[in-house]
Amino acid sequence: MRRFLQELGLTFTVLLDKDGEVSDQYGVWGLPVSYIISRRGEFVGKARGDREWDSKEAKGFFRELLEKE
Repeated sequence: MRRFLQELGLTFTVLLDKDGEVSDQYGVWGLPVSYIISRRGEFVGKARGDREWDSKEAKGFFRELLEKE
């Protein structure tokens, strides 16, 4: 995962919940589920299912989010 993030130039924190503790707390019922949290620790959004996080739109969304902070 670390290499993948580096290849894309992404620097946000990624949580891998292999034991399911966090998913239980958030009520995740299917995989994959992505939670987007701001630098201030605020919930920004949730995406269920596969996403093309390396798409132009997704990268633009995250750039915009980071610029706001």
